[in-house]
This record gives sequence, C-alpha cells and structure tokens, in this order.
Amino acid sequence: MILKKRILPLLLSLVLLLPLCIADWQLVKAKAVDKNGLMHGVDVSAYNGVVDWQLLAGNGIDFVILRGGKLPSEKDEYFEDDQFDINYEEARKVGLKVGVYMRCGATSWEKFEEAVNLYIETIKDKEYDFPVFLDVEEDAQQKLGKEVMTQYTLDGLAMIEEAGYKAGVYANLNWFTNYIDRDLLEEKGYPLWLARYTHDYTSNDFSDHYFMWQYSNKGQLAGNGKGATAIDLDICYVDPNYAPERFMEKDNCLDGYLPLHVFPSSDEEQTACYMDCKTPISGATITPTTECVIQEVYTNGWCRFFYITSEGRRVGYLPLNKLLGEMLPDATEEITSPGIVPTYTRSGMTLRAGSLARRDVCRVTKRNENVVQLVYPVSDGFKLGWVSKDEWELSYLLLLQDALHKRVTLTENELYCVDCNNDGIADVFDLGLMRRNLLSGAVANPDSKESKVANYLANMTLQEKVYQLFIVTPESLNGTTSAVTKSDATTQAALQEKPVGGIIYFAQNLKSESQVKGMINNAQTYAKDSHGTGLFIAVDEEGGRVARVASTLGTTAYDPMATYGAKGDTAAVQAIGEDIAADIAQFGFNVDFAPVADVDIDPNNELGDRIFSDDPAVVSQMTAAMVTGLQKSGQVSATLKHFPGLGAENGNTHNDKVCLITRSLDELRETEFKAFQGGIRAGSDFVMVGHQTMSCAGDDLPSDLSYTVMTKWLRNELAYNGIIVTDSHTMNTITANYSAGEAAKASFAAGADVILLPKDLDAAFTEIYKAVRSGEIPESRLNDSVRRILRVKEKYGLLE
Repeated sequence: MILKKRILPLLLSLVLLLPLCIADWQLVKAKAVDKNGLMHGVDVSAYNGVVDWQLLAGNGIDFVILRGGKLPSEKDEYFEDDQFDINYEEARKVGLKVGVYMRCGATSWEKFEEAVNLYIETIKDKEYDFPVFLDVEEDAQQKLGKEVMTQYTLDGLAMIEEAGYKAGVYANLNWFTNYIDRDLLEEKGYPLWLARYTHDYTSNDFSDHYFMWQYSNKGQLAGNGKGATAIDLDICYVDPNYAPERFMEKDNCLDGYLPLHVFPSSDEEQTACYMDCKTPISGATITPTTECVIQEVYTNGWCRFFYITSEGRRVGYLPLNKLLGEMLPDATEEITSPGIVPTYTRSGMTLRAGSLARRDVCRVTKRNENVVQLVYPVSDGFKLGWVSKDEWELSYLLLLQDALHKRVTLTENELYCVDCNNDGIADVFDLGLMRRNLLSGAVANPDSKESKVANYLANMTLQEKVYQLFIVTPESLNGTTSAVTKSDATTQAALQEKPVGGIIYFAQNLKSESQVKGMINNAQTYAKDSHGTGLFIAVDEEGGRVARVASTLGTTAYDPMATYGAKGDTAAVQAIGEDIAADIAQFGFNVDFAPVADVDIDPNNELGDRIFSDDPAVVSQMTAAMVTGLQKSGQVSATLKHFPGLGAENGNTHNDKVCLITRSLDELRETEFKAFQGGIRAGSDFVMVGHQTMSCAGDDLPSDLSYTVMTKWLRNELAYNGIIVTDSHTMNTITANYSAGEAAKASFAAGADVILLPKDLDAAFTEIYKAVRSGEIPESRLNDSVRRILRVKEKYGLLE
C-alpha cells in the first residue's frame, strides 16, 4: 500500500495522529490478484457522491459492491439508492466486477420481507459477478435476539436466491458473534462479508470463515479532486480464476440433467457431455489436467456449472450417468495411503466425506480400486488431497438425498430413484425431472411421496407437530404407573389429546402373541383415526442380552453381537437382521433401536458384548449389514446407537450424574465416526445420540443436548439426513441435571428430531411448544424435524 508522507510535530498526540493518517489512506495499487492471492474492491453508495470510476479501475480495484437500497430501522421505509443505476453502468464501463447490498434494519418480519422484495425489484434485470448481500447489523434489531434475526436473515436469503441470485450476508464481527448464527450461515454455504476496521488488510486473515473482509472505511482517491468522501475498502479471498460469473436458472436445467460436482476424464467426452443453455457445444476443447470445471448445487433450486475455454468461461450441463465410474479415470500410479498429502500451497486442511460434494472441487484426477485423488481451490491456490472412493461416492449420494429429499441408493455403480416420467425405468432422467420439479415447488405427480408429506405437514397444527417429536411409554401416555398391556379407551383418549410420534414397549408390556398384536393394532388404529398418522412402535431388539421380544414371546434368540463381529461374517449378520425384522414386525413393531454402532475401546464401558468389535472397520461393516437386514423388508426401521460412541466410556449413563469421555476430535474421526459411517451409508432411518459428554465438543453437555455433536458432527460432517433420536431422558445423566422441559427443549434446539422417553411428557411438550410459538425457536426448525419424521412414516405406510 502507499501512504502519503507527513511530517508531524513530535508533540502531536496519539489521538490526533491516527485519524490524520487514516484520512489520507489511499487505495491499494494492485493487480487483479495481489501477491497474497487477494482481490481488492470497494463498496459504494450515493453517500460517496460522484465517483471517478476510471481512477478506481486504474488503482488496481477489481470489484465494487454497490448499495441497491436501505431500510433504516428509524424510518421503517425502504429507499432505493439514488445512484445505483448510474453507479452500475459506470462500473461496468470500466470493467469492474459488480455485487450489490441492501442495509435492512427492519424489526418485524413483515417489514423485513417487504424490504427484501423491494430490494429484488431494485436490482432486477442486471447481472452480478458477486453475491447479492443482505446487510443486517442495526442496533434496534438486537432486541429480537439471535435466533429470530438468524431466521429473518435465512428467510431473506432464500427470497433472494429464489429470485435467481447467489445470496450472502454482510455484518460486523459483533453481529456475526452475538446476533446472527455465523456457523449456521456458513454451514448452509452462504458467502459472509465481514466488517472489521483495522485499515491494513495484511494485519489479519479472516479467510477461514469469510468470503470478503471490509477492512477500512477511510479509503481516499488520491488526486480525485471531486471532494469525494472516504470510501470503504474490501478484499475478497476468492481467486478470480475460479470465481463464478453467472448463475443458471433451474428452469434452464434440462430434464435428465442434474448439475453436480462432476468432471471430464478425457477430451473426447466433452462435445457429447456439455451444452450451453440451449445450444450444444461443438468442438469445445477442455484440457482436464490443466483447466478447472466448477459447479455447485443449491437446494433452493439454483445451479451453476463452469468450465474454461480459450474464449473464457462458459456454462454447461453434464449427464448424471457420467457421475461415477467412467468419470474417474484409472490411476496411473499406485496410491498407497488415503488422506491428505503435501499440498501445492497450504497444509493442515482436511477432507471429509460430509463436505466433499459441497466443495468447488476442480479436478478428480485419478483413482485406483480404493482411492480418489482430488484437486480443489483454497484462498491462495489449489490443494491436493486423497479420499477413499467409498466416501467420495457416498458424498454424492448424500448430496442427492439432500437436494431431492429422497432416498437414493447405489447398486453396481448405478443411481436409482423413483420412476417420475412413467416410462417404466427409474434412471438419470427421473433424477433430473425429480430435482427440477421438487425444487421449483411442483411435484412429479399428485400422488408423489414428497407431495404427500408436504401436504400433510401443511395441514398440521402446531400442537400436532410438537407432539410428533416424542416417543413415550404407554404408561407415560396414559398417565399411569401400572404396566400397560392393552390399548383401550384410555389410550384412545390419550392419543386424541396427545398425538405423539410413537410408543416404545418394554418386557413388562409383552405377555403373549395375541395380547401384543391386539395392543399395538388398537394403538395404531386410534392414532390414525384421531390425527391421520400412525405411530412409530419401537422396541429394543439387538440380539444377545438386549432382546425384549425374544425374551418374552419366544422368538429366535441370538448370541451377543460381539460373537458375530469376531467371526467377521457380514452375510450372517444381515440374515440375523432380516430374521429379527420378521420376528418383531409380525406383532406390529416398526422401529428397532438397534444395532449398536459403538467401538469397544475401554474394556470397562457399559455395553460390553453388545458391541461388535474393537475395530471400527469391522463395526462399520457389521452395522451396515444389520441395517440392511432390518430394513430390507420395508417393515422395520433400524437405529444406529449411541452416537458419537460409548465405547471409550468408563462409567454408566443410566446411573452416573455425568459421563465424561475424553477423546480428541481427530480420534473420533479415525475411530467412532468411521464405525457409524457404514450404517449411515446403508440408509439407517434413525441414529440415536447418547448422554455421554464429549470433552472435545467444548460445551460440557450430554451429547443429545449438544449442538456440536448433533448438528455440526452428525448432521453436517457425517451428512446424516435421517431422524436423530435422543437416548432415554429418564436416565440419570439427564434427570440429575435437568428438568424434563429443560432437557427436551435443549435437545430439540441442538438438533434432535425425536425426544425419547421424557420423564414428564406434559412439561417437555409445553417447553418446546412455548419456544416455537414465541419465536424463540423458529417454526421452520420444527418443520424440518417433522418433515423427516413424516418421510419415514410415509415410507412405512403410516400416513393416511
């Protein structure tokens, strides 16, 4: 940077010195990307008066973020920036890249929504190289609280993206820390623009979390001569060689084409694979080894796909059937150990299956039988990494499931889904059609499963939604301490008043085959007749010493799971899963809280021979086999437990007040997480989270009350899209530290979909109901959980 030199009196106070130096701070003279790999820009509004755009461009400025409008909290009325149209045209004339922002100080959702709609109207009919930002940081909004402001922001961002733009958020550090959930915004992929004035962009590096940094509000145009005010200075951490230049409307995504992170394996494939909107590209040459193909999927329906030609960037599509197999060329050299290798630029970053498919990966360069090698961009260049082929393919499947809200499975390197176009084949064209229809708000046909779920959810009352979050004992439902062995008028009245998501039965409830069948059948009938949705009917049937049905009704008994893990026979374990499912389904059970996916690390753990093995790879294989077996018939859901793992415990969550497990996050990733991945990939409908406190979570909370464990690790890092259920809230680690209402609300807020066995159902329901009704917890968060519950219920025929 260049600073004007001044001769200052030695006695000039520090108070005066700093403002004077800043006042003459000049714009950085830089190339498109400076030696630090950064793009330089400014943000401009009518406040800046008449701007000398030639001077800006001549001083190495690469981009400008223009103010489109504002809604000050004290005015409660939207104003379009008077200079926006002029500034846009002048910036374009001198070749600057352009983004836009709107400062929204609305303190009610009605005004916030109105302002965003007017903002979209202001900026329409123009193209933008940078995101369309929302600026949310007014003092008057702080009273709304973090959760409400985060929800306002997310809903506003969704409106912007629905209008066809990539949306982002601008705020200062205080706001990103205290008033909006930065981590959640980051997890959802929104670019974040940080305001924090140090006036020296080399003084800090915020690239770990932020897309851009506004580092000074005291920039001056030296020699401007027009009396312009100080101008805000920004740096962008994105390399322009792979920065997006345009977005593609979902309506232009042709049926049968599902844009994803996919990459050419040879020059010969290009002409056949790529289309530029409407016109096929002929003779286009892409050199896979030297040029990047970049694309992303956004679940709100906007997709982008870029590749580089000699003429610049172009937009295209790639058929989904090129995704796997032939898209990854055979390895030309042996790769010996998966994991991160020395990089082109940085070291210390890691690749994980849950985030791979959401990265701008530029190149999948080689593959042997087990390993894929990737090249992906970082803020200062490109990085090389390896990951197992199974994890790479899994990340595709999980991304598809996230986009489609459908279960997608991989068999013999083919992707399968439902037949949407009624041609008798479920193939690539159905995936494209399903994604396009679902994300645009349409449905493939009136009877589609997702439509049924959406319609049911739309007609539920708030009370019905909240009750769906609970699986309880029949005693808790009926309000009695005596063992319940039949579903009678008391049960019928209770289900009418409290339409819970499910009932779990224990040995005390199971007396004979006919008694159990009648009890469960009546409960299902009462539930469907009263509110139109059936119940999860759950039981603990692991085999070995935890087998409620086998021990009371005489179905097949099995050895402890450790016995089968030692033999390593996955086919036998799958067969056991099929038999257990048949045994319990005949009585009406549709959820089995099995298998145990913990790893036997500490010999003093409370699970013992219920665990398959001390080898995470064996546990992963065995649990995957058991999940496949249990769910094969389509009558019973499996449940992986007890995430993130009880095997390293030296205590007992049933009895101890606190059960602390001291493990590093790296240790969890290498052991416990790997054990759960097999069952997750097999499609387990449920994952149960235990009560153990994980030291590396850093929150001193039981895991099923921890946002870090359930949302950051299980939901985001392992990309689990099914139902997260807590362990029993009647166990001492919960009851000794929390009231029933406190525990239920905390678990739900942290990411649980189902609360198992609240000690006081009424108190648990009331706390969550009040939190949602007041806006403390957004109803959209509740809808997410209920939607996951209803999808599984629809799968098993429980929706009327």
